[in-house]
Amino acid sequence: MIYSMIIYTLFLISLVSFFIKDMQKQMRGLSLILVAIVVNLPIINHLSIVEWIESIASEPSVFLGLLSLSSLFLSFYARNEDILPLRSKFFIIIFGFVLYLGALNLLCGFDLYAISYEYQIIIASITIMTAFLLDKYLGILYLVCLFFYCLKIQQSFSIFSYMIDIFVWIYALVWGVIEGIAFFKKRHRF
Repeated sequence: MIYSMIIYTLFLISLVSFFIKDMQKQMRGLSLILVAIVVNLPIINHLSIVEWIESIASEPSVFLGLLSLSSLFLSFYARNEDILPLRSKFFIIIFGFVLYLGALNLLCGFDLYAISYEYQIIIASITIMTAFLLDKYLGILYLVCLFFYCLKIQQSFSIFSYMIDIFVWIYALVWGVIEGIAFFKKRHRF
């Protein structure tokens, strides 16, 4: 419960920091502290916004927490930098499609969540190596997720629950499409 609360609070703070990055540092810091307090106050039916998100989306991944922390640091110290390049976002999109379509049994019985522990570790290791070859930062984030998997800080027994969740996948999908369209418009000017 506390783990989910911390990760979802970081996620909401980083989401708000994206929209207020033009403010002065002191005002932005105070605003983000206020957001952290407000999202954890019991507002709707004696539940906070964070508890509502947790009840809808279940337990967050470690990767979401790492991505949220990275976003917060970038919003304060390097406003014009992207967290992940476009190729990393496409990697996450493909990884999410394979994972979630398999969980819905739309890939002819290929479900990464249902395979044995040994095969999950092998596939996760291949995923981490591929991510490291695409983008070192993405590979390091996945390696940290593997470390936290060894510590078993989540209730899930699947390593993939540490590496991706619905919010990470939606982030990669939305920003990947937006950046992809901008890239093709820039490249194919008429």
